[in-house]
Amino acid sequence: MIRFKTRIVAAFTRGDMGQRGTALWRSFAVGAAVFACAFAFGLIYSASFSVMGVRVQALEDFVFAEFKWLILLHQAKILAVYIAIGGASGAAAGYCIHAWCAATNRRVPVSKAVLPFALYSMVFMLAFLLADIRNHPALYNEHFHARGAVLAGFQMLVTHGMPGLVIDAFRLVVSAGFIPITIGVIMHLGGTLYGACARLPRRALI
Repeated sequence: MIRFKTRIVAAFTRGDMGQRGTALWRSFAVGAAVFACAFAFGLIYSASFSVMGVRVQALEDFVFAEFKWLILLHQAKILAVYIAIGGASGAAAGYCIHAWCAATNRRVPVSKAVLPFALYSMVFMLAFLLADIRNHPALYNEHFHARGAVLAGFQMLVTHGMPGLVIDAFRLVVSAGFIPITIGVIMHLGGTLYGACARLPRRALI
């Protein structure tokens, strides 16, 4: 059990951010873990079938008995999307730190970069959650407005108290973290394509 825990910790914290492969894989794992936890929380929070806070146990039992495998398959697809998006956000943060290490010739252990990975993934998630709450408030009435004054006040603040331009600007600023990794991917693909073309015979290019 101790060895298993050690391996799990090492999967997230071992290595140096100066190594591009290590930086990307470790940051991807952290971002994916953050989004997987968010998926689990959302699943637990909204698992019950209720109407304006009134839970209907008989409806829960009927729906799950009749559509169990369909529900599980649907949730598995959603989890896969969460992991992909979370991993991408973590990798974006990891590439930024890796680029900084490469530019300054400094070494940063992955263990010290785990917190920035996780924070960026959470802020990334929050930015798009706020935008979705504002653009589609009816989808969140059951999860916020019907579950107490605090959550109802939070929904009202987002939908009516915060200017839309502020939320859009926040989302754009957070999304800017993907610019370095996008440039890096384009340059890598361009270099790979150029190398492949350079190895071809000249007659094949005519």
